[in-house]
Amino acid sequence: MQKLVSKEKVLSQYLNYLDIPVSSSYCEKLVASHPHHTTLLSIADTLKLLGVPNKIFRIKREELENISFPYVLHLNTDSGELIAIMDSKDLEEKQPFLEDWDGVVLKAEPTPIISDEENQSHISKERDAKISSVLFVAAVAFLLFLLFIQNISWVYFSFLITAAAGTVLGYILVAKDLGIEYKAVMSFCNKGGMRTSCDQVLGSQDAKIFGRVTFSDAVLSYFSFQLIIVGLIAPVYENPVGFLWVLSMLSVPALPIIGYSLYSQFFKLQYWCKLCLFVDGILMIQAVLGGLMYSMATITVADYSFFAIGVSIFLFTVVSSLIFLLKLKLAAGKRATQAEIKANRIKYNPSVFSWLLSQEKQLNITPFDKELQVGSPTGSIKIVMAASFSCIHCKKSFQKFTQLNELYPGQLNLVFRFLPDKELNNKGSLAKTFWGYWLLQIYEDNEEIPRTKQLIQDKFTLSSDTFKEKYKQDKNIDDKLIEDLSYQQAKWFDMYDIKSTPSFFIQDHQLPDGYQINDLKRLIPGLIEASQEKNNQPFVPFSRHL
Repeated sequence: MQKLVSKEKVLSQYLNYLDIPVSSSYCEKLVASHPHHTTLLSIADTLKLLGVPNKIFRIKREELENISFPYVLHLNTDSGELIAIMDSKDLEEKQPFLEDWDGVVLKAEPTPIISDEENQSHISKERDAKISSVLFVAAVAFLLFLLFIQNISWVYFSFLITAAAGTVLGYILVAKDLGIEYKAVMSFCNKGGMRTSCDQVLGSQDAKIFGRVTFSDAVLSYFSFQLIIVGLIAPVYENPVGFLWVLSMLSVPALPIIGYSLYSQFFKLQYWCKLCLFVDGILMIQAVLGGLMYSMATITVADYSFFAIGVSIFLFTVVSSLIFLLKLKLAAGKRATQAEIKANRIKYNPSVFSWLLSQEKQLNITPFDKELQVGSPTGSIKIVMAASFSCIHCKKSFQKFTQLNELYPGQLNLVFRFLPDKELNNKGSLAKTFWGYWLLQIYEDNEEIPRTKQLIQDKFTLSSDTFKEKYKQDKNIDDKLIEDLSYQQAKWFDMYDIKSTPSFFIQDHQLPDGYQINDLKRLIPGLIEASQEKNNQPFVPFSRHL
């Protein structure tokens, strides 16, 4: 029977199967850090944030065969696990899990574009990491090949292949220790009957050699050390027999290690680890190679070299220490990530945020007669962005500010206010051009909101001269209108001592410390729900009450 994986991994694998450009790590982090991470609400909100069209609905079991593949099923368990059904074969293999299925189906629609900036950033980093890894492995493989062809023999070839295979297995084992899973490895490990489980064996006390050093550490250290000896040192050393003698001697204690591994898995743990069995197989092959080298007189007992022994001890110590330290570093990083996820579950809890918001400075954000509106005036959540004409950080913040409206159209009342510019009274100033054009061409226009948004966006993206050229006016405007509007805004800024821009205010309170405008996209759904419940309005989205 297959093992259930976390709901966040199921979702990321499902979206990747649909070729939706979503970063697996970012998607999984969004789900895991959701305040209601054990419910389907975490999945629905994550898909909403990513902009992935989807449907969540409930059906009877007999109706499941009418649903086209692929889809995701929600299980009625304590953690609310998911299972992804990719095809008919997958459905047949996962029939045992359907006993816990609560009838809820999630079906996402493929989309070629995900506009979320953080998702794009994660994808870029993951792509760069993959390219770097491929180039590194290719460069090492090419170097090993160049050195190998200088001294071709069946001995070098056999040890090189087994050492490389062992290194790959060691990497996979260490990755499992760190919680890094590969779908192919998971599928390989979990198939083979009820008594097959790599996790059971690797997580047991028998897999711990001493202290924090595990079987996985030992495998990666041992075969990496071999790969360096056979692939890099022996081919260029004028008398490599001493190093071959070291490798053949090391194959002798491998025999009892193999015996203990098989004994432990069969009698004590009563579980088989396929990866461990492959390691045992490689050790056995190397033991046979060592025996063949002695029987064919390729090496003899007298071929030992103190130099080769010393170099080998030094190299193994360095390699094993580096691997151990790197693993500790990665484990610490993972713990830090888990701590961040747990902290975010609190940070993004609407109740916690609402309480923190209530402790902040309270302001009067009653609409002005003439207001720079970039969201719906009837939205249940009002957010005011305060900026200045000279603010260098406001451009990016404004983009994120308006993206909220795209995520939650019609539900947010977004207002923009400018700190008056000192050069407002100067003829031809940027501020005078901005307000003059807005008052004459945009205010009370049928397309006032989108045109206001574009005007502000251009203000932050265009140079001063380009902006003034684009929005210059043939008609003159009464300067008093601009001065009155500017005075009204200046009075508001002065009243609440707003000097730092950009600043954000939500429902009459300043955004709490520790929160940024980008955090609001994860808080808005809960805030909207709380606002509508407060006003006795029914909350429509079905997904939030499954």
